[in-house]
Amino acid sequence: MTKDEALKYLKEAIDEIDNLKKCEILGEEHTMWLLSTKGLLKEVFGENSDFYSHFCEINFDAKGDSRFDSWYYRQEMEKLKKDAYFKGLAQAKGVLRSALQHIERFGLPEKK
Repeated sequence: MTKDEALKYLKEAIDEIDNLKKCEILGEEHTMWLLSTKGLLKEVFGENSDFYSHFCEINFDAKGDSRFDSWYYRQEMEKLKKDAYFKGLAQAKGVLRSALQHIERFGLPEKK
């Protein structure tokens, strides 16, 4: 992959984040984007890179024990899921922007 191709694909992945905010949370579009972006980062930087490992550690779903009044439980859980999803997308955008900036400054990393 060339430097220009890597920059193009990273920019596309970043731009897609705004579309994912409008799609079903953890739906088909998100899954496709997640897998293709992981593959891109793995291809460009390698499995042992900070970019790849940080991206893989991002959590897009609410975790933990949430105890709410049963009357509002569904609403509160939906809010927690949405907040976690948006937080994950923001973290992903930060990782991808950092990866993009790294390539712009230093070029593609050498393959080991």
